[in-house]
Amino acid sequence: MIYEGGGYPTPDVQLYRNGFRTRFDSVYRHRPLTPKHLNATVRGVVEIDVVVSGQFSVVLSNALGHVSSHDLTVYTTVSFPYDRQPLWLYTVSTFKKPVTTTPLISISSNSQDETPWIQIFLPAFGSILFIGIVVVVIRSVWKRSRLTRLMTNRKPMKMDRKCNDFYEGLPLSGLHLVDNPNYCVSRKKMNPLKCPKTVKLQTILLMRVIGEGAFGRVFLGTCAHLIKKNEFTIVAVKTLKGNSSESLKRDFEREAEMLSSLEHENIVTFYGVCTESDQWMMIFEFMENGDLNKFLRMHGPDAAMLRAGDMSQELQQQLTKEQLMKIVIQIASGLEYLASQHFVHRDVATRNCLVGADLVVKLGDFGMSRDIYCTDYYKVDGTAIIPVRWMPPESIMYRTFTVESDVWSFGVTLWEVYTYGKQPWFEYSNIEVIEHIKNHRTLRRPPICPDVIYKIMTGCWKSSPQDRLTMKEITRLLETELPSTLVYIDIIA
Repeated sequence: MIYEGGGYPTPDVQLYRNGFRTRFDSVYRHRPLTPKHLNATVRGVVEIDVVVSGQFSVVLSNALGHVSSHDLTVYTTVSFPYDRQPLWLYTVSTFKKPVTTTPLISISSNSQDETPWIQIFLPAFGSILFIGIVVVVIRSVWKRSRLTRLMTNRKPMKMDRKCNDFYEGLPLSGLHLVDNPNYCVSRKKMNPLKCPKTVKLQTILLMRVIGEGAFGRVFLGTCAHLIKKNEFTIVAVKTLKGNSSESLKRDFEREAEMLSSLEHENIVTFYGVCTESDQWMMIFEFMENGDLNKFLRMHGPDAAMLRAGDMSQELQQQLTKEQLMKIVIQIASGLEYLASQHFVHRDVATRNCLVGADLVVKLGDFGMSRDIYCTDYYKVDGTAIIPVRWMPPESIMYRTFTVESDVWSFGVTLWEVYTYGKQPWFEYSNIEVIEHIKNHRTLRRPPICPDVIYKIMTGCWKSSPQDRLTMKEITRLLETELPSTLVYIDIIA
């Protein structure tokens, strides 16, 4: 009997005869066809001596359950370990079609009398079966290559076109604030955009919603064979709504092309796109500790108060000044890289920074920040929606977004970090904030803010964009203040 199934943890293969478990030996032989380390699929052949009669079935079982060949499938329930315990259950058949068990020989009580005939026809039958399998495999490979060619030439998603007419005002996220047609990127300065990698739909598994934004929902999921073959990678999947307008689809395409050209240790990794279904997807690196704003609040002096009523969260240790310095240096490094590539983020804030293991911080926005932090955005003049509390005067009054406006926003982000995630100008309404910024008033110095950090803040908040510090200058100033050797405390375990 040929069987094929899957499970996580890897299931054990058992043989039952007439309802009783039978050990594999010289009469009942088991020949696996897949490596032991391959968790997604278990495949093999059970060979039974022809002199034995009875009703046989193959059973796959693991700690989560079992399934037998009587169910016409040998797939079983699997669970992916996350945060040291299963979060959900699902079936592997989501990305691989079920395979029914098929007996190679018919065994009956008269099998002893039919032994000579079986010995004659069994080799011939085996040869025919082998040829059939080879034909099926070749046909499957041909279909897959044909599908790949069709997807490569797909018209709606023109990822292979040259995009040298981008504006520097294009944001990293799907959150569109306002256009900035006055600040164009020179062809000579701009690096050529790469074609995004295509991820196959059958390798993607969506598990639960973690956000929703301008493009669509954002899911936590897994992707098979993404980094290494036969391995699953936990990812964040940003989706585009099926009924999206052509304008949104074009923005989705352009963002994917742009993200493919960005490679930096402090920019969230973009793995590729999937356009095989009506719901287009972008596949991103998943940062396990969430956005920086929430992380700062949960590791600040008010953590106990914010935790009230939610006993599921453990009280975290407060971040030290050295750790805060490490955070801002990483944000500055990512912004310096973007500036060198002539890209403007337009929404620099702690809510759009993500935290991974070992206090690694990366710039990235999955298009969900506007829904989660809706009070941070304000509709100016009834049209443009912008985060006014992070914006310089020229962006609020003239809708001008440049590298220098990102520098202003970085200064506000510094203020957020050294107040452990407080909202800038939290004591004022959006209209009052706009008046303060127009009148050249700035945020107060945070109590724990070092002199060099406040000096950088004020250097970011110069009224004239040309007088502001550059991201390169800011990064150098921060690096000189970071001690060469720091002792970090594990606060994320």
